[in-house]
Amino acid sequence: MEDRTNWPSELQEYSTLEGFLSHPKYFQGGFALVFPLIRDNQKIALKIWYNDVENIAERMNFLAHFFNKNKFPFIINTCFYKNGFNVNGNLINALGTQWIDGLNLKEYTKKILEDNCADCVKKRHLQVLASKLNDVFREMHKYNMSHGDLQHTNIMVDMSNNIKLIDYDSFYIPQMGVTPKITVGFPAYQHPTFKTLKLTNEKVDYFSELII
Repeated sequence: MEDRTNWPSELQEYSTLEGFLSHPKYFQGGFALVFPLIRDNQKIALKIWYNDVENIAERMNFLAHFFNKNKFPFIINTCFYKNGFNVNGNLINALGTQWIDGLNLKEYTKKILEDNCADCVKKRHLQVLASKLNDVFREMHKYNMSHGDLQHTNIMVDMSNNIKLIDYDSFYIPQMGVTPKITVGFPAYQHPTFKTLKLTNEKVDYFSELII
């Protein structure tokens, strides 16, 4: 990772953050590693898959173009780097996204509930949050889109209190055609029959939205 001569040209001025035993800092998910990169106090997230996920490169490339064309306010800036990194002679795909400074949905809700203010004020803040989430869900329905793994860690509230969805591995739009489901989801947010679903579609978020 640290030999930036093999990085895409627009990323060569970025550097990794120092983590355990001076190795690059990263966060591990079910399919991928996410490395925070920084340049002049500007941070992005670089996602690299270490598991063989079906058609993930084609899906992420398609979504990156779709997102950049349509500019949804709840979708973060996204760029797909096809074969963008040469690691020990192997060409690696990666997804670069805007880094969101803020709190995930659980953290943000906890902060509201623990604030030293009147219960009526807390209730109003929660109602505003619920209204913003409903706006996001309605816009998703309008375009027949689904996230596929809606749960508290994939919903961020940024420093301006705007809702941002992250982690697009399971995202679906009708233009993608027949799309296999690749995630088991977060059980507490998924309908019991979700685990038997083979193909994803525009309705897979409905139960998650109700829970949220």
